[in-house]
Amino acid sequence: MSVSNDLQIFIVRHAESKANTNGVLDTRAPGGPLTAKGIKQARKLAKTLRGLNLKREVAAVYSSPFLRTQKTAEIIAEKNRVRLKTSCASQDGTTVLDGEALVSPPKPPKRND
Repeated sequence: MSVSNDLQIFIVRHAESKANTNGVLDTRAPGGPLTAKGIKQARKLAKTLRGLNLKREVAAVYSSPFLRTQKTAEIIAEKNRVRLKTSCASQDGTTVLDGEALVSPPKPPKRND
Protein backbone atom coordinates (compact mmCIF):
# COMPACT_ATOMS: atom_id res chain seq x y z
CA MET A 1 0.00 0.00 0.00
CA SER A 2 1.44 3.36 -0.98
CA VAL A 3 0.79 6.60 0.82
CA SER A 4 0.39 9.72 -1.27
CA ASN A 5 1.95 12.89 0.05
CA ASP A 6 0.50 15.06 -2.70
CA LEU A 7 -0.19 18.54 -1.47
CA GLN A 8 -2.70 20.79 -3.16
CA ILE A 9 -2.78 24.48 -2.35
CA PHE A 10 -5.62 26.73 -3.43
CA ILE A 11 -4.99 30.46 -3.33
CA VAL A 12 -8.21 32.44 -3.23
CA ARG A 13 -8.75 36.16 -3.44
CA HIS A 14 -11.45 37.56 -1.19
CA ALA A 15 -14.98 37.83 -2.53
CA GLU A 16 -16.51 41.15 -3.56
CA SER A 17 -16.05 43.89 -0.97
CA LYS A 18 -17.63 47.30 -0.65
CA ALA A 19 -14.41 48.92 -1.91
CA ASN A 20 -14.57 46.74 -5.04
CA THR A 21 -18.03 48.05 -5.87
CA ASN A 22 -16.81 51.60 -5.30
CA GLY A 23 -13.86 50.98 -7.63
CA VAL A 24 -11.18 51.98 -5.13
CA LEU A 25 -8.15 50.32 -3.55
CA ASP A 26 -8.62 49.44 0.11
CA THR A 27 -5.33 48.36 1.66
CA ARG A 28 -5.63 49.77 5.18
CA ALA A 29 -6.59 47.39 7.98
CA PRO A 30 -9.19 46.37 8.88
CA GLY A 31 -10.60 47.17 5.43
CA GLY A 32 -14.19 47.02 4.39
CA PRO A 33 -16.69 44.18 4.65
CA LEU A 34 -18.03 41.92 1.95
CA THR A 35 -21.13 42.93 0.04
CA ALA A 36 -24.19 40.66 -0.06
CA LYS A 37 -22.94 39.51 -3.48
CA GLY A 38 -19.52 38.80 -1.95
CA ILE A 39 -21.07 36.59 0.72
CA LYS A 40 -22.91 34.64 -2.00
CA GLN A 41 -19.63 34.30 -3.93
CA ALA A 42 -17.83 32.96 -0.85
CA ARG A 43 -20.63 30.46 -0.17
CA LYS A 44 -20.52 29.27 -3.77
CA LEU A 45 -16.74 28.83 -3.62
CA ALA A 46 -16.96 26.97 -0.30
CA LYS A 47 -19.54 24.62 -1.79
CA THR A 48 -17.38 24.11 -4.88
CA LEU A 49 -14.29 23.28 -2.80
CA ARG A 50 -16.32 20.92 -0.65
CA GLY A 51 -17.61 19.16 -3.78
CA LEU A 52 -14.25 18.68 -5.47
CA ASN A 53 -12.98 15.15 -5.69
CA LEU A 54 -9.78 15.95 -3.81
CA LYS A 55 -7.27 13.31 -2.79
CA ARG A 56 -7.49 14.81 0.70
CA GLU A 57 -10.01 16.94 2.53
CA VAL A 58 -9.31 20.62 3.03
CA ALA A 59 -6.91 20.62 5.98
CA ALA A 60 -6.56 24.32 6.73
CA VAL A 61 -7.81 27.75 5.73
CA TYR A 62 -5.57 30.78 6.28
CA SER A 63 -6.53 34.43 6.03
CA SER A 64 -5.10 37.88 6.54
CA PRO A 65 -6.76 39.92 9.31
CA PHE A 66 -8.75 42.06 6.86
CA LEU A 67 -12.54 41.95 7.26
CA ARG A 68 -13.14 40.96 3.62
CA THR A 69 -10.62 38.10 3.72
CA GLN A 70 -11.72 36.95 7.18
CA LYS A 71 -15.36 36.63 6.10
CA THR A 72 -14.48 34.88 2.83
CA ALA A 73 -12.19 32.44 4.64
CA GLU A 74 -14.63 31.95 7.52
CA ILE A 75 -17.34 30.79 5.10
CA ILE A 76 -14.92 28.41 3.34
CA ALA A 77 -13.58 27.03 6.64
CA GLU A 78 -17.05 26.50 8.09
CA LYS A 79 -18.33 24.66 5.01
CA ASN A 80 -15.22 22.45 4.97
CA ARG A 81 -15.30 21.87 8.74
CA VAL A 82 -11.85 23.23 9.49
CA ARG A 83 -10.58 25.97 11.78
CA LEU A 84 -9.76 29.37 10.31
CA LYS A 85 -6.20 30.49 10.96
CA THR A 86 -5.31 34.16 10.75
CA SER A 87 -1.85 35.16 9.65
CA CYS A 88 -0.48 38.69 9.65
CA ALA A 89 2.21 37.44 7.25
CA SER A 90 -0.41 37.46 4.50
CA GLN A 91 -1.59 40.97 5.31
CA ASP A 92 -2.01 43.28 2.33
CA GLY A 93 0.46 46.14 2.22
CA THR A 94 -0.79 49.69 2.48
CA THR A 95 0.20 51.70 -0.54
CA VAL A 96 0.23 55.34 -1.48
CA LEU A 97 -2.65 54.49 -3.83
CA ASP A 98 -4.99 53.49 -1.00
CA GLY A 99 -8.41 55.00 -1.66
CA GLU A 100 -7.58 55.84 -5.26
CA ALA A 101 -9.79 54.83 -8.18
CA LEU A 102 -8.99 51.52 -9.82
CA VAL A 103 -9.94 52.76 -13.28
CA SER A 104 -7.69 54.73 -15.56
CA PRO A 105 -8.71 58.30 -16.31
CA PRO A 106 -10.29 58.74 -19.74
CA LYS A 107 -7.93 59.52 -22.58
CA PRO A 108 -8.29 62.98 -24.06
CA PRO A 109 -10.07 63.04 -27.41
CA LYS A 110 -7.89 62.97 -30.51
CA ARG A 111 -7.35 66.32 -32.10
CA ASN A 112 -7.88 66.74 -35.80
CA ASP A 113 -5.34 69.47 -36.47
